[in-house]
Amino acid sequence: MYGNGYTPLTANLASGIVTLTGLIKSAATSGVIAVLPESMRPKERQIFQCLTGAGTVARVDVEISGSITLYSGNVSAWVSLQCSFPAAWLINGEICQLQAR
Repeated sequence: MYGNGYTPLTANLASGIVTLTGLIKSAATSGVIAVLPESMRPKERQIFQCLTGAGTVARVDVEISGSITLYSGNVSAWVSLQCSFPAAWLINGEICQLQAR
Protein backbone atom coordinates (compact mmCIF):
# COMPACT_ATOMS: atom_id res chain seq x y z
CA MET A 1 0.00 0.00 0.00
CA TYR A 2 1.20 3.50 -0.70
CA GLY A 3 0.03 5.77 2.11
CA ASN A 4 1.24 9.38 2.40
CA GLY A 5 -2.25 10.82 1.81
CA TYR A 6 -3.09 8.57 -1.15
CA THR A 7 -6.04 6.19 -1.13
CA PRO A 8 -4.91 2.66 -0.17
CA LEU A 9 -6.09 -0.26 -2.28
CA THR A 10 -9.76 -0.75 -1.46
CA ALA A 11 -12.37 -3.17 -2.79
CA ASN A 12 -16.07 -2.27 -2.71
CA LEU A 13 -18.93 -4.63 -3.60
CA ALA A 14 -22.26 -3.00 -4.46
CA SER A 15 -25.10 -4.33 -6.60
CA GLY A 16 -22.96 -7.27 -7.68
CA ILE A 17 -20.12 -5.08 -9.00
CA VAL A 18 -16.66 -5.08 -7.40
CA THR A 19 -14.72 -1.83 -7.70
CA LEU A 20 -11.01 -1.69 -6.94
CA THR A 21 -9.47 1.72 -6.30
CA GLY A 22 -6.25 3.01 -4.83
CA LEU A 23 -2.52 3.33 -5.16
CA ILE A 24 -0.18 0.39 -4.59
CA LYS A 25 3.50 0.84 -3.80
CA SER A 26 5.42 -1.80 -5.70
CA ALA A 27 8.99 -2.98 -5.31
CA ALA A 28 8.59 -5.64 -8.01
CA THR A 29 7.65 -5.68 -11.67
CA SER A 30 5.38 -8.72 -11.31
CA GLY A 31 3.61 -10.91 -8.74
CA VAL A 32 0.56 -11.07 -6.49
CA ILE A 33 -0.14 -7.68 -4.90
CA ALA A 34 -3.31 -8.58 -2.93
CA VAL A 35 -6.01 -11.25 -2.59
CA LEU A 36 -9.76 -10.60 -2.65
CA PRO A 37 -12.15 -12.26 -0.20
CA GLU A 38 -14.25 -15.04 -1.74
CA SER A 39 -17.38 -12.90 -2.04
CA MET A 40 -15.52 -10.39 -4.26
CA ARG A 41 -13.89 -12.77 -6.71
CA PRO A 42 -14.75 -12.70 -10.42
CA LYS A 43 -16.34 -15.59 -12.28
CA GLU A 44 -13.65 -15.29 -14.97
CA ARG A 45 -10.17 -13.77 -15.08
CA GLN A 46 -10.32 -9.99 -15.52
CA ILE A 47 -7.48 -8.11 -17.26
CA PHE A 48 -6.90 -4.38 -16.77
CA GLN A 49 -4.42 -1.73 -17.84
CA CYS A 50 -3.26 0.51 -15.00
CA LEU A 51 -1.05 3.59 -14.85
CA THR A 52 2.32 3.46 -13.09
CA GLY A 53 4.59 5.98 -11.43
CA ALA A 54 6.91 5.66 -14.42
CA GLY A 55 4.17 7.04 -16.68
CA THR A 56 3.67 3.69 -18.36
CA VAL A 57 0.86 1.14 -18.45
CA ALA A 58 1.01 -2.12 -16.48
CA ARG A 59 -1.15 -5.22 -16.87
CA VAL A 60 -3.07 -6.20 -13.74
CA ASP A 61 -5.17 -9.38 -13.64
CA VAL A 62 -7.86 -10.27 -11.11
CA GLU A 63 -8.02 -14.05 -11.08
CA ILE A 64 -10.83 -16.40 -10.00
CA SER A 65 -8.66 -17.37 -7.02
CA GLY A 66 -8.96 -13.75 -5.84
CA SER A 67 -5.32 -12.95 -6.58
CA ILE A 68 -4.69 -9.46 -7.92
CA THR A 69 -1.57 -9.99 -9.98
CA LEU A 70 0.77 -7.49 -11.59
CA TYR A 71 2.11 -9.16 -14.73
CA SER A 72 4.06 -6.53 -16.61
CA GLY A 73 5.05 -2.93 -16.80
CA ASN A 74 7.78 -0.54 -15.81
CA VAL A 75 6.27 0.00 -12.39
CA SER A 76 8.71 2.42 -10.76
CA ALA A 77 7.23 3.37 -7.37
CA TRP A 78 3.48 2.74 -7.69
CA VAL A 79 0.52 1.37 -9.65
CA SER A 80 -2.86 3.12 -9.68
CA LEU A 81 -5.89 0.81 -9.76
CA GLN A 82 -9.34 1.98 -10.82
CA CYS A 83 -11.34 -0.92 -12.25
CA SER A 84 -14.68 -2.72 -11.88
CA PHE A 85 -16.03 -6.18 -12.69
CA PRO A 86 -19.04 -8.38 -11.80
CA ALA A 87 -18.67 -10.55 -8.71
CA ALA A 88 -19.21 -14.30 -9.03
CA TRP A 89 -21.16 -14.26 -5.73
CA LEU A 90 -23.73 -11.50 -5.45
CA ILE A 91 -23.42 -10.25 -1.88
CA ASN A 92 -24.05 -6.50 -1.63
CA GLY A 93 -22.58 -3.82 0.55
CA GLU A 94 -19.26 -5.41 1.46
CA ILE A 95 -16.26 -3.08 1.67
CA CYS A 96 -12.76 -4.14 2.66
CA GLN A 97 -9.29 -2.68 2.70
CA LEU A 98 -6.88 -5.18 1.18
CA GLN A 99 -3.58 -6.20 2.70
CA ALA A 100 -0.59 -5.96 0.36
CA ARG A 101 1.46 -9.10 -0.11
